Amino acid sequence: MKAKFFGTDGIRGIVGEYPLTDEIVKKIAFALSSQCSPGTSVLIGRDTRKSGEHLEHVLASAFQSCGINVMLAGVVPTSGVSFLMTFYHASYGIMISASHNPAVYNGIKIFGHDGLKLSAEQEHQIEEVLVVPLVQHPAGSGTIKTVSQEPYITFLTSLAHSQSHTSLKVVVDPGYGAAYAIAEEVYKKIGLAYSMIHHTPNGNNINKGAGSTHPEQLASRVRESGADIGLAFDGDADRLILVDEQGTIRDGDVILYVCGCFFAKNGLLEKNTIVGTVMSNGGFEQSLLKHNIALVRTPVGDAAVYDEIKKHGYSLGGEPNGHIFFPQEHCTGDAILTSLHILSIMQKTKQSLSQLCSDLMLYPQVLLNIPVHEKKELTSLPMLMKTIRETEKSVGAHDRVLVRYSGTENVLRVFVEGPEQTAVQKHADHIATVARQELGVA
Repeated sequence: MKAKFFGTDGIRGIVGEYPLTDEIVKKIAFALSSQCSPGTSVLIGRDTRKSGEHLEHVLASAFQSCGINVMLAGVVPTSGVSFLMTFYHASYGIMISASHNPAVYNGIKIFGHDGLKLSAEQEHQIEEVLVVPLVQHPAGSGTIKTVSQEPYITFLTSLAHSQSHTSLKVVVDPGYGAAYAIAEEVYKKIGLAYSMIHHTPNGNNINKGAGSTHPEQLASRVRESGADIGLAFDGDADRLILVDEQGTIRDGDVILYVCGCFFAKNGLLEKNTIVGTVMSNGGFEQSLLKHNIALVRTPVGDAAVYDEIKKHGYSLGGEPNGHIFFPQEHCTGDAILTSLHILSIMQKTKQSLSQLCSDLMLYPQVLLNIPVHEKKELTSLPMLMKTIRETEKSVGAHDRVLVRYSGTENVLRVFVEGPEQTAVQKHADHIATVARQELGVA
């Protein structure tokens, strides 16, 4: 079987273990260098993980040995790497991050000259190099230098240039991650009344009980402080989860609904269509139809969403996990940029977040994650496939069943959605039980 290194969002693992050994990381740099002319540049950014500095050093040294100039952006959101590499005319951008995963993990995301993540074909070309023996390169003449993040900060603040946010009280939770400093600088420059929690990273606490995957403490702080809204980022700040003024946690479907309805009313929603994924809530889709807004679904993954947006010229898309795209402004998901849109809409409409989504109906969902030792083809699991088919036949028209492997972790995800919470939970539990039995996991 052909080796597969790239998941739905780059290469991830534990540093020092396959597939994030120094040898493979060097091969990645050599593979990219072979596509560049000597003297061209690459830009590298990272999140706050302790292992990020080591990966940065390995990559930079390998590029330098190939005669490639390296620009180090330091701790910066993933979207910052995409923006800065195009600003500084780099051939490639590399983000060292494992996004929402715990600190023990890290990863590598690669962007092409246009600031977009590599295509599947480009990833396959790199994988071809990763499976052959490492060939050491002689010391080259490439340079390594640090570059300013200021152009990215200026870009973000410019998006709020005509909108005062001083009347809003905001709590920000960067999850000890990549945006902990940049977010504060942006919000300070636009005059936002904000406070921050989980903003002192130590290299080992990224996403730990914090950020978009653990917004419970943020919700408590919003309620206690009487804030208008809470903003939670993941480790590399390409996802945003909200907390409304009542302390209710609001996901990416809510963000898309609020932005989509506002854009549609103001003639800004191209083709009156939003791009979501198979994970987008069915109730969200039904609610959009009441505003004459269509939802187009793609497979899971921000790359699939963005491809659909660009293919058809749509102006808004995203995932329930908080990856949101505003393609007329930037080509990657950006939690800070997304937050500026939400804050602006609240300011312009003079409505709270709960009011803006008051007519949004969401169906109950259950998502169960089953750790697996290996990702066996689902079609090779007859008991599981039979159970899925039987469940799909037994549920109602508005129920959905989706069983898939995570693109970034060794996890099987069992997803069931429908109007009745009890039935949804029952179906999900049954499918998960069969899956565990057939996969031989607890």
